[in-house]
Amino acid sequence: MCLSHIIHYCSVITFKMNKEEQRLKNIKRATEWNRVNTKRRKEIVKKYLQSEKGKISYKKGYLKYLNSEHGKKKSKEWRESERGKRKIKEYSQSEQGKIANKRYQQSEKGKIVKKCSGLKYRNSEKGKLMYKKYINKEGTREQLKKNVKKYEQSEKGKKTIKKRRANYKLTEDYKSWRKNYYSQESIKIKEKQRSKSEAWKIKQKRYEQSEKGKLIKRKVQARRKRNLGYVPLMDNPFPEEIQVDWHHVNSLFVIPIPRKIHQFNCERDVNVHRAKIKEFFDLFGVEV
Repeated sequence: MCLSHIIHYCSVITFKMNKEEQRLKNIKRATEWNRVNTKRRKEIVKKYLQSEKGKISYKKGYLKYLNSEHGKKKSKEWRESERGKRKIKEYSQSEQGKIANKRYQQSEKGKIVKKCSGLKYRNSEKGKLMYKKYINKEGTREQLKKNVKKYEQSEKGKKTIKKRRANYKLTEDYKSWRKNYYSQESIKIKEKQRSKSEAWKIKQKRYEQSEKGKLIKRKVQARRKRNLGYVPLMDNPFPEEIQVDWHHVNSLFVIPIPRKIHQFNCERDVNVHRAKIKEFFDLFGVEV
């Protein structure tokens, strides 16, 4: 081996030794800095985490970690451990925990999770068994009836029931059920008897005088006018002093008739109304 190779080999070894010494020095310096400035470093980190930027960064990093496989595994292990159970219980019983839990339950996600978890438990074998045991206890059914009645009479219960009924009335199931129900002969007779009662007349009059009743009445009249034709069968033979209404013989043709007579024979059922007007004209030998 020549001298130049020996010199080169020695210089390489020296360089590596110097590099290793430098690395050890850096580690020692970092360890000393950490030991000396641990308190100061903690204060800096704490101050950063309390700032808006720090909160956002911490939240992003924490959520990213929780969604990872390792984070999910560690989180599950911690929750199932004795220390984790104790900490969760302490936090849930604290004021801060109660406020956070209430805020979460009122959020959209919390409502969905609560509903899904409740349905999942009730449909499970354990849930069905527990419900059966609970419902078969002595006095449970009576207590449940009392609770339901109490809730229905409360302000919150009334609002909830009203909302559910309004939503149900918009469904196709309700419309088909209503059509089939009121097409029965027995129900038609009951409705006819009910419409003749004094209580129903007072209720109907109160509804017609309300804002909603007036609006519905205008809509019904406008729809009826759109669907009906207006072809006079004869000219108005009455003098100008007598007020006249144009009575629909059918959905297309109309005839003039004094307003008082028309209003006197007014009925909710169109067919009954037309039959009464026909009887009135038959008295005078006029065919309508």
